[in-house]
Amino acid sequence: MRVFDAESSYAAVDRKGKNLIGMILCSRVRADVGHVTQVCVLPEYRSHGIGESLLAATSTNLRKRGFSMLSLTVTEANAEPLLCTGG
Repeated sequence: MRVFDAESSYAAVDRKGKNLIGMILCSRVRADVGHVTQVCVLPEYRSHGIGESLLAATSTNLRKRGFSMLSLTVTEANAEPLLCTGG
């Protein structure tokens, strides 16, 4: 079972221009397990903690709803940005 979970998916919006600058999408893979399917932040907004804040919001939301685990797949293509933030 993999179902999109809108409650734990978020968008980051630039306050001045009100443009979408990042997002995190999450799905449920079991009744108590979430999986981050996508984390995106525009290049010019990276290294400002936006991705980390999105992940924290998702994690907090799932925890409050009784989820016991959250997974995230890391590939070679996205490992470097994740390592730079200590993830």
